[in-house]
Amino acid sequence: MKTGIRAEIIIAAIAIVLALLLRLRVLRCRARQRTDVQKKEMETNIGQEHMLQHSEESLRSLMNAMPVGLALSDNQGNNIYINKCFIERFGYTLVEIPTKEAWYAVAYPDRAYRDKIVDTWRADVTKARSNHIAIPPFDALITCKDGTVSHNIANTQLIQDRILIIYTDITEREKCRDELLKMQKLESLGILAGGIAHDFNNVLTGIMGNISLSRMFLDENHRATTTLQAAEKACQKAGELANQLLTFSKGSRPVKKTVSAGPIAKASAARISDGFSVSCAFEIPDNLYSVDLDEAQVGQAFSNIAINAAQAMPDGGTFTVRAENVTLGKTNGMSVAAGDYVRFTFADTGCGIPEGDLGKIFDPYFTTRTGGSGLGLAAAHSIIAKHGGSMAVSSVVGKGTVFEVLLPASKKQSPAHEEEKKNLTAATETANKSLLVMDDEDMIRNMASELLGALGYRVKTAADGKEAITLYREAHQSGTPFAAVIMDLTVPTGMGGKEAAAIILQAYPDARIIASSGYSEDPIMAEYARFGFRGAIVKPYRAADFINVLDHVLTTGH
Repeated sequence: MKTGIRAEIIIAAIAIVLALLLRLRVLRCRARQRTDVQKKEMETNIGQEHMLQHSEESLRSLMNAMPVGLALSDNQGNNIYINKCFIERFGYTLVEIPTKEAWYAVAYPDRAYRDKIVDTWRADVTKARSNHIAIPPFDALITCKDGTVSHNIANTQLIQDRILIIYTDITEREKCRDELLKMQKLESLGILAGGIAHDFNNVLTGIMGNISLSRMFLDENHRATTTLQAAEKACQKAGELANQLLTFSKGSRPVKKTVSAGPIAKASAARISDGFSVSCAFEIPDNLYSVDLDEAQVGQAFSNIAINAAQAMPDGGTFTVRAENVTLGKTNGMSVAAGDYVRFTFADTGCGIPEGDLGKIFDPYFTTRTGGSGLGLAAAHSIIAKHGGSMAVSSVVGKGTVFEVLLPASKKQSPAHEEEKKNLTAATETANKSLLVMDDEDMIRNMASELLGALGYRVKTAADGKEAITLYREAHQSGTPFAAVIMDLTVPTGMGGKEAAAIILQAYPDARIIASSGYSEDPIMAEYARFGFRGAIVKPYRAADFINVLDHVLTTGH
């Protein structure tokens, strides 16, 4: 009995142990299964983390490669991320601009401008969030770390609780647009100038020519001499004003020759020393590239810059002229073709130009000075542009202004400088030499006849090209040909000098014809030899101008 009870107890204990072992095995299996799941989950998370990390790196690489500035901020005004283009363009790192307020302070240092930009942008963001509409882009003149100003279009995107601003640089585009607008304004002025210049210069020619003629009849000690000299100078100034207008005209092409521009810049700047309490400094090397230019026009442009500088220094100062050879690539920021150039910089220590006026100084008739015509810098800009160059300006109020002028280098060598003629009297024998003068203005024909007659020439006149052809043919057939013919190129109501000269030269290739004009759309005045002319005389002219051109044509024959 006792043995039976003991066996049952043993069996029950074994059963309990087996049950416990089975339970433990089940638990171990379940534990092993949980471990495998967790391991797989962990491995999955690690894989996802690697993928996310790779995606983030790819996204950053992509954002850094974008040619626009990107700035990401949160709703608390903290800057979270800026890309490589942003740093390179504006010069600031995330450490320097940790918040939007810090960015506003350096990007828009002018308080009034900053308030205008930021207040408008915040209002647009609030409106966009309320109405679920797009935020309009805005123009931003951003001051970079180096002090330069970058013109950008800023686009704003709302991304959940973050704000992304995309800055697109339009500085060069705006420069090109401004340059185009300037040229359009100058072209419009040129049309106006071309329309009035011919008649205006004809009147001036009549006045100046008769003054020169009157002086020839008077002794230098005569009391009227001084008065006539003053009147002649006044006419010359009027002529210079007309010529400044004509520099905007398509017809006013430069009469170019290959020279070194250094002496022209130096001579133009030195003139201001006489009338202003300004000292000049020059840094002009001897090895400058030669340039193909019209000495009179470029000299006028440089003089206009110098005068502007002198007027900015009423209490005195220093005007510095520098020149250097430069080679520019395709993207040079000066809107000129790649190649070799001579760069001139004209720097003054004057009052400077306010930022609001800086973009207008090349506009015709814009001036901040009482009594100024507003044509000086506009004319200079037009002249340099017609020579294939470029002109730019920078200024700091209270410190001064710097003009930069680029002129394309010539592929030719400049010839040796010829000494200028000082003898204004005719070197040729005038006796028994006859001249023909063709001009549609009675006043000019009469003046030219009197003036040339006083110099000893026999003169005949014609009112248009057809009459000039007839007179020339008759003189040649009679055995007394004209020694030279002076022809006005522009005759509104008849045949002009270009057509008449071509007909005469076809029949008489040795004819010595001189072109005369105050304005012409044809390039004859700049390249008269190409059209068969032996010389050119620009209206308004004086007796000395007549003497010089006739002396040249009759002596050299070309």
